[in-house]
Amino acid sequence: MKEKDTDLKAQVMSTMKKVNQQKREFAKVRQYYESLKKKSNDPKACKQIGIFYCVEKGDWGKGLQLLSKAGEPALRSTILFEFKRPTTSTEQVQLADTWWKLAAKEKGKVRKAYQLRGRYWYLKARPGLPRNKRIEREKKLQYIALEADKIMIWNQHNGVNLDRGTVECLVTLLFKGKSAWRQVVRLPWNPDSPAGVALHPGHVRFDQVRIDITKFRGNGGGLAEIEVFDGNINLAQNASVVAMSYYRNDRRFYPENVIDGNKTGDSGFWLLGNGQKGWVMIDMVNYLQQP
Repeated sequence: MKEKDTDLKAQVMSTMKKVNQQKREFAKVRQYYESLKKKSNDPKACKQIGIFYCVEKGDWGKGLQLLSKAGEPALRSTILFEFKRPTTSTEQVQLADTWWKLAAKEKGKVRKAYQLRGRYWYLKARPGLPRNKRIEREKKLQYIALEADKIMIWNQHNGVNLDRGTVECLVTLLFKGKSAWRQVVRLPWNPDSPAGVALHPGHVRFDQVRIDITKFRGNGGGLAEIEVFDGNINLAQNASVVAMSYYRNDRRFYPENVIDGNKTGDSGFWLLGNGQKGWVMIDMVNYLQQP
């Protein structure tokens, strides 16, 4: 009970801190918000409020709509390109490059937000790119300072079978091969609804997250989803995932399922073999492939 109270207190404190930060940042742009009420296409106001939505609230949909009216041709063309939701690797990597070019002209939070947007599109494109088109871009990834503010770990129950789940795991953030932060975590388990836990490392610089399952229920362990947030951006999306193994080499239980966005535990999860302890790791920079 004491452990649960501590976790709840940490979550409340983190939420309060986030809300207060948003209030402070909104106070800085309030004048622009008032300007938009009078003139909805005011370029300067659109840029400032658009940045607020993207950077502080993580609402890229609303933020990009506003930024497209900012009166900056390069920014507008990039956003219009994004609105097309490119599906080929060639187009996606072009979009990543344009975001990185925009980032080079910015500073602080805006620079990092644009860098991470470029990273999102590059990681999406990467599996379809030849090695010679990945080399220089991989170097760019290494210079983006990734920090873990919150980690969400979602348990699974093996769908209708309800015979598996993780009881306890060791969560480790690594940076350049060395442990930067770690915590032992007990996971909740529900047979008919998503069950997860939030961790708050506190702006830890990292490039990999590894989860070692040390205790399981029923026939074995596994996880439904892992999310790692830098501010409001889930860095795990489209990253590389490898694991010690997966259940009977059945692709339905592949390690990449932990970043597919499905938190239900009903489907789209990673499973270990019967009676097996093991690990799964997400690499935020390097391109790794499950053996």
